[in-house]
Amino acid sequence: SSRSNHLRNSHFSSGNGMNCSLCGKEFKTRFSKDRHMYLKHPEFPSSVYKCKKCQTFYSTKDGLHRHESTCGEEKPIQCTVCRKGLQSTSALKRHMIFLHLDILTEKVGHQSLEAMMAYTESVVEVKPLK
Repeated sequence: SSRSNHLRNSHFSSGNGMNCSLCGKEFKTRFSKDRHMYLKHPEFPSSVYKCKKCQTFYSTKDGLHRHESTCGEEKPIQCTVCRKGLQSTSALKRHMIFLHLDILTEKVGHQSLEAMMAYTESVVEVKPLK
């Protein structure tokens, strides 16, 4: 699908990875590289946007604006790896790709992005409403 192609081409490196032009560190995703630039080389402009309420990073202004509109609300979906609360299964998918890609590939193997997403949906835990 076009979404899969977008994710693969825009957010994941092809083979050689992405390197920091200042220190040479290699990253698997553009977002990881941008976050590194923001944290380790703050004197250089970066395309990372940070929520002022919770310090979460986003690679686009739109992503930050979407997050800020719901920041602080209850998060009923829980990551089974780190127990972070998330608001939706789509947020969990992004979270798994950006933070737990190594675990996804260990569980699913180096299959398609769709297989990884199907696995992510199969392990979703929904917190009980209070």
